[in-house]
Amino acid sequence: MKIAIVGAGISGLLTAYLLKKKQPNTAVTLYEKSHRVGGHAHTVTFNLGKPRNKSIQRWVDLGVNDFNTVTYKNITALMNELSVSYKPLEDSTAFSTLDGAIAYVIDPDYKAGSKETNNMPPLVQKGFDNFSRQAPIDAKNEAFSAISVANYIRYRNQHNPDNDPDFYPADFVNYNLYPRINGMYFVHDTLPSTMSFAAIMRYYSLQEGFGGPPPQRVYVEGGTETWIKALHRTIQQLGVQIVLNASVQVLGGSHGAELRIGKHSEPFDAVVMACPASTALKSIRHGITNDMVNVLSQFDDYSSVAIAHTYSPLLPPDRNTWRTYNILIHGNYAQLRPYTISYVCNRHQNDAENPEYSHFGNPEFFVTLNPEIPIPPHYILKQVDGKPAIKRFTHSIVSAETLMAQKLLWGTHGTRVQGQNHLYFTGGWTQGAGLHEECFDSASAVTDLILGESWNRNGFYRCKTKTASLRLKPIAY
Repeated sequence: MKIAIVGAGISGLLTAYLLKKKQPNTAVTLYEKSHRVGGHAHTVTFNLGKPRNKSIQRWVDLGVNDFNTVTYKNITALMNELSVSYKPLEDSTAFSTLDGAIAYVIDPDYKAGSKETNNMPPLVQKGFDNFSRQAPIDAKNEAFSAISVANYIRYRNQHNPDNDPDFYPADFVNYNLYPRINGMYFVHDTLPSTMSFAAIMRYYSLQEGFGGPPPQRVYVEGGTETWIKALHRTIQQLGVQIVLNASVQVLGGSHGAELRIGKHSEPFDAVVMACPASTALKSIRHGITNDMVNVLSQFDDYSSVAIAHTYSPLLPPDRNTWRTYNILIHGNYAQLRPYTISYVCNRHQNDAENPEYSHFGNPEFFVTLNPEIPIPPHYILKQVDGKPAIKRFTHSIVSAETLMAQKLLWGTHGTRVQGQNHLYFTGGWTQGAGLHEECFDSASAVTDLILGESWNRNGFYRCKTKTASLRLKPIAY
């Protein structure tokens, strides 16, 4: 079997790895339009501080940066197999308005429902405890799968185990829940109240451990690109061919698929689109079905920027409240770009306890995604090559509509789009909220489909039994 994969981000690399591990005789070629593999995994190095009259080289991730070993079972097993080292980080969070009028922290020893409040305002504490207890239960209920966060809050305040009309107080919603949603990478440009409850609970459960054992958040020693490079080396050793700087056109058909680069054309048994949905739409020049269009057109990309800097005004005014994750409480005005968060990197990565770093006059440095206020250029850190430590990237927005489109993609509601005309799709947009564990699940599922399915003469799976149209109107609750 001969397979092409378009896109060498996390999902493309994982798909290549799993295809070769599950069926070593499969010929796999990976095509990437840029000059590097890894997608959003982006680690930069720079010089900072002058201990003993010399600077020390540090590193930081400007893209994906940590994971929860309790819930990322496949990713953790892969890290171990690749002999990649990861270390615990300080899993603490600060919530603060820009002027510090409201500020509180949630430290690692916090347990929902305990007496330890970590200076959280009482009504925020009450709502947080109730949400930690009730929301994970509701997330498993299909009735809540297509409603917004605001509608969920409204419903639970009217119907809850405590018969409490203030089960989720407004202070909790405005000063904890909505700001935390603003710091999730898949939010859209409108208010957090309109986000999908099911989508944000995917993040809460996988990344923050809601509804399960306490999370064990870790970072990869040396940066995320460390394990990307290890995976890259491994798939090359397994025989995967990698073609960089390749802009491809994809042609699907009833008897196979074809890839074109310029004037060169090559046939394949199947093509896996491990790229954003918008890129897939533009790249498929033949064989795209109405079902594919219905699914792919539901996903929008969101432009973001990550900046490594030393500009402390983006952090809470009270230095004592600085934590690993610093969430901005916007206030009651509409947000043009709600996705924003700042990391104190010494707490998040780079081993702050290392005595070598204590020589800095001011050892703290930060990464901010979509800064609320401009960062003066001289506060932006420079990479070792002299370029500013800035990374622009895109993420797919997750909504009730995209979650429904995912179901059609995988055949949960009738026809399965995967495999039509020998074309498959994987990536963060294809599964849940697109966290790395979900990317692994998607890559594994696509691999199993390719290796385990046969096609009929029309290019569809033999298991296809009925058709279904995508219903995109959210269910009213």
